Amino acid sequence: MLINIVNIMANKARWFSLVLLAFFFVFAFPIPIFGNSAYIALVITLILLLCSQEAVNLLTGLLRNRFLLLSLSLLVSLFLVSFITTTLHNEYDYVILRTMANNIFSLLGAAALSCLVYVWGSRKNIIDLMVHILFLQTFFILIMLISPEIRDVIQSLIRTDSQMERMATYNNVRGLGISGSVAFGLAITMGFLIFLLHYWVAVYKENLSSLFTFTIFIFCVLAALSAGRTAVLGFVIGFVFYLFSMSLKTLFSSSLKQLVIFLAIVTAVGLYIMSNEFLMEIAFLYSRYVFRFVWNYMESGSFEVNSLTALDKMYFIPPIQETLLGSGQYVTTYGTHYMHTDSGYMRFMLFFGGIISFFMYCAFILISFEAYTQVRDVMKYSGIFFLTFVFMSFVFQYKGEVVFFGVAYMKIFFLITFYFIILKKLKTESITANTIKPLSLPNSASI
Repeated sequence: MLINIVNIMANKARWFSLVLLAFFFVFAFPIPIFGNSAYIALVITLILLLCSQEAVNLLTGLLRNRFLLLSLSLLVSLFLVSFITTTLHNEYDYVILRTMANNIFSLLGAAALSCLVYVWGSRKNIIDLMVHILFLQTFFILIMLISPEIRDVIQSLIRTDSQMERMATYNNVRGLGISGSVAFGLAITMGFLIFLLHYWVAVYKENLSSLFTFTIFIFCVLAALSAGRTAVLGFVIGFVFYLFSMSLKTLFSSSLKQLVIFLAIVTAVGLYIMSNEFLMEIAFLYSRYVFRFVWNYMESGSFEVNSLTALDKMYFIPPIQETLLGSGQYVTTYGTHYMHTDSGYMRFMLFFGGIISFFMYCAFILISFEAYTQVRDVMKYSGIFFLTFVFMSFVFQYKGEVVFFGVAYMKIFFLITFYFIILKKLKTESITANTIKPLSLPNSASI
């Protein structure tokens, strides 16, 4: 009995450690004195790996895997292409190389962490882990939203003065949470995690109570939208995926019940907020940001949002030489984006040119397809999952750099893929080990 209790506590401690490691690794926020949390998580992960021969063996096998070698080759190639492009154009703008190098380290770090997750995860898997870091980030965002004191303490530790000044224009409802990225990067990461939350409920938590499901969805979506309205894409796509994962009978039989529960939760939360003047003020400021297009229509009769209007203006046709071959410029001498455009498609074109950009998008689709082919036997709905990932990435790319450049976003992709590759490898080895080959006897008629 005592041994069982000790084992349970040990498993819980290991899982809590994994959640913290994954949170530190994915969100990569600065820690005073110690540095970037992602590198701290990577060092701790490698130390823990060395304490487990099983984890070391898994990592050794994973380093020879075709998906890892293909991804590593592509990332190294992009690093070299970036270096050559800006050098040939005599711009010598090597700022872009930091992101490319970070992606290479992130790939290898994701491989190491996925091995540790398999060994230490007990009955939980990588999707469970991603959902738990979503819950943790949701907690931090919401607690910072309702507590100015906690918000100020955390932001003073992880945010620069320029970041805090920039986010102040959003009335302290954006730029919350603990993350190295303060806006778009955090928004797309939360969007991806929200999609994974739908996948988690549909595949692993089918019997989860409707009340609990709606409660966590409401809190997580509120936190994700605080990071950025862009995150709503993950919710919409995830919700569609969730509906298609259900049978028609289950869908129709549970729709009315779930609608009633949803309305009951929203009503209860709304009444509680309206009874509290402080929460009412927060809700007002939050709605002014998240539902800006509604407020604009009510005040001016137009649904236009400044951020989307500005984004549309960032799309233009550069000179033919830049369109095809790029300029080799990534940032200006003042540290701002070249040509003052945030759009991912435009930034790729302006730096690399249309030709190289096209091959980059093809390479992204290639590694996504390779991931699918390697995990389809062990990951449910893998085809829809990776197709959705590619679609979501290219939609996000319209607003900012995501394909190969959304570091936290790509970390989640690599972690999930590596984990299921490990499962596939071990499943194959198990089948091989359990297969008894028939004894080959000589044909007596030929003797």
